[in-house]
Amino acid sequence: MENYLIYVPEIVATLGAIWTMLKVHDKIVDFLQKKKSKLWLKVYALAGQAVVQVSEEYVNEIKKGKADGKLTKDEAKKARELALTKLLELAKGEGLDLLKSGFKEMLPWIIEKIVQKLKKGDIGGGSVAGSDEVAVLTELVK
Repeated sequence: MENYLIYVPEIVATLGAIWTMLKVHDKIVDFLQKKKSKLWLKVYALAGQAVVQVSEEYVNEIKKGKADGKLTKDEAKKARELALTKLLELAKGEGLDLLKSGFKEMLPWIIEKIVQKLKKGDIGGGSVAGSDEVAVLTELVK
């Protein structure tokens, strides 16, 4: 029994080190989650700007020339492609390379989500294209 007592300081020190590492890990995870959230907000805001710009520059012009005011499937597909291209341009201007980040697969979904909200009238150009990114994300994920 006495032989085991000599290991108590080492055990206590090891447990203390593990506890400290867990606390530091939690702080690092919190920091990274906040940083990632800000990046998501930025991507949503830029995507909103891209969709609104394409809507104003491309979609509205096509709709003016049509009796029913609706896009064909090909025109709608082209509008989404233009919005994605515009998003990538806007992001590059902000120093973000979305194709190299974890957003690549999500970009079409983000564009589609914004397009659907815009069609329903749930969001307007001012709230999407504005600088309040928290309001943008709140509007998009409702």
